[in-house]
Amino acid sequence: MQKITKIDIRPILLPMAEPHRTASGVIAQSPLILIDITNSEGIVGHSMLFTYTQLTLRSIMDFLEGLKELLIGQEVAPLAISQQFQQQFRLLGTQGLVGMALAGIDMALWDVLARSQQQSLVSA
Repeated sequence: MQKITKIDIRPILLPMAEPHRTASGVIAQSPLILIDITNSEGIVGHSMLFTYTQLTLRSIMDFLEGLKELLIGQEVAPLAISQQFQQQFRLLGTQGLVGMALAGIDMALWDVLARSQQQSLVSA
């Protein structure tokens, strides 16, 4: 059984080659959070979150840091962990910034599971 042994999260501000104009203003940088989840076999799954604005980057990072202690040592079981989070955050809700953070964890979990089974998450 694969266990989650390590979770790395890194915020980055990626300059855009061509700034994008929206109703909210011009976006010149992509605020991203990179998530790596390592299993007990040393295989790493990856995900990337676009946080829309630099203002939300720190909040989502802090929330993800708090999730680490809940996840380390658990089995790499994306569905079970998703159900656990749905129950755990029922009162808070799983929309908005919380939902973004949980989606990043979910994507990285599916990626590490697929990689450990030498499968692709992409169908042809």
